[in-house]
Amino acid sequence: SLSPEILQRERNLRKELSFWSAQLSNSPNVRDNPAVIRQNVESVIDRYHDLESEMRAASPGFASLTAVPLTSTQIKDLLDSQTILLEYSLGERTGFVCAVTRDNLTIFELPPLKLLKHAVREYQHLVLSPSEPGRAPASPRELDQAAKRLSRMLLAPIAKVLGSRRIVVSTEGLLQNIPFAA
Repeated sequence: SLSPEILQRERNLRKELSFWSAQLSNSPNVRDNPAVIRQNVESVIDRYHDLESEMRAASPGFASLTAVPLTSTQIKDLLDSQTILLEYSLGERTGFVCAVTRDNLTIFELPPLKLLKHAVREYQHLVLSPSEPGRAPASPRELDQAAKRLSRMLLAPIAKVLGSRRIVVSTEGLLQNIPFAA
């Protein structure tokens, strides 16, 4: 069983993470102080991971229910100089993609979930159309245009940091069924 003090610390860190997530949603602040916001997000995440480790040590029951998360430093240490990790996080008003390299963490804003859902569904509909009875397959041009629209939403914000690196993609929700292969 976890102590009330540990549970309160966990609630406080969740609130702090929510605060900094809201700051990320506020575009002017991101442009004015990106390094400060990024440092705060990394700090809260690292402290939360430390607390989770403490919680696992204090409660075997909790430990059996949770995976051991990696800190941003541990993730960076796993990447070589030619690899970039893209971690997508979607939100109603805005989403984010974190681009992690061995030396850097950069956060980019994505369109709102509603726009992404529309683009993903359009792409999936065109890809799956040949399997629908009575429906003609999508033309290569239609499929190419839908893929390019989706690519602009998901990859254009981070294009300047991709270079010729190998890309590792971590997605959630509706993006899990989208092929990111080149």
